[in-house]
Amino acid sequence: MPLPPGYSKATWERVRNSDEIRAFLREGIAAGHWPLYIYGHRGTGKTCLAALIHASVSTGAIWERADSLLDELSQFRRTAEDGKRWERLVGCRLLTLDDLGVRMPTEFMAAKLFDLLEARKGR
Repeated sequence: MPLPPGYSKATWERVRNSDEIRAFLREGIAAGHWPLYIYGHRGTGKTCLAALIHASVSTGAIWERADSLLDELSQFRRTAEDGKRWERLVGCRLLTLDDLGVRMPTEFMAAKLFDLLEARKGR
């Protein structure tokens, strides 16, 4: 899935304290501190920041809306197509999940998210 509408033109110049944030991200990446969880109130620039990080990865990045992905994962069956999709999610260089807290996941969806995060350990 591409970036949400309007975010493909996001720039660091529009981010408050961008130098400090970029330094923090560089240190975190170098130290292997992943996953990165960006949180805050509505309208504070979380998606913009995630889009900038996402755009900095030249290849192998996947952007997903969390609720849509969790719906999809909860319906996975043992098919070759679902297996390929799972492998792409697990193996991609960067997986960005936007709006993770928008909708309360079912217990099964939460378990699938945990499975995905566990499978991506070290990525």
